[in-house]
Amino acid sequence: MLQLSNLLILLLLFVLLTTGLVFSLFWIIKKIKS
Repeated sequence: MLQLSNLLILLLLFVLLTTGLVFSLFWIIKKIKS
């Protein structure tokens, strides 16, 4: 089994990646509309 600390680190990385992708998409859409 994975240790709790490793699981938390993976979850944090996943959240950061998802937030980065959403922010990038939002920025691209905003740039296209303006």
